[in-house]
Amino acid sequence: GLHADVIGLQEVDVHWGARSAFVDEARALARTLRMRVFFAPVYDLEPAGQGGERRQFGVAVLSRHPVLHAENHEITRLSTQTPDPVPAPGPGFAEVVVGVRGARVHVYSTHLDYRADPSVRAAQVADMLAVLAADRGPRVLVGDFNAEATAPELAPLWRTLRDAAPDGGATYPADVPVKRIDLVTVSPD
Repeated sequence: GLHADVIGLQEVDVHWGARSAFVDEARALARTLRMRVFFAPVYDLEPAGQGGERRQFGVAVLSRHPVLHAENHEITRLSTQTPDPVPAPGPGFAEVVVGVRGARVHVYSTHLDYRADPSVRAAQVADMLAVLAADRGPRVLVGDFNAEATAPELAPLWRTLRDAAPDGGATYPADVPVKRIDLVTVSPD
């Protein structure tokens, strides 16, 4: 209903498990919406059963515009798949360059750490900003930041980007939202 030109998705299952009927959610959504898709796995695990597809979970970008380039960058992660995880670089920060009326627009989709300790999110913000700094032209960063825009660990973002919807509605929890942790941010250009 939004008729969006670009969509950033988080918590995307690709043959992940029974909760999503082992479907490739990214491609199914792209097909339904008649959009191009780039899926960036955070996790890439062995199939659930013999002869099955690899189980993946991550982020994605859907676009009505031509995709000129796509990359799955690493940022600091704290695994949810291993006991006693330690922060380490891991994939799952999607970048898609789309062609919009002759311009190359960089679109990024992210999903930051959900834990109460903000240190991993702070490291993720620094990692993302390093990726964005290497790119020129308009940039759009969307995602589940698992923190409100005013959180101290997100403060470095606001030196380079601006919140595209500072008065946007609450997004979390989904059933009765009381705070906005899902953001759309844009560069000044």
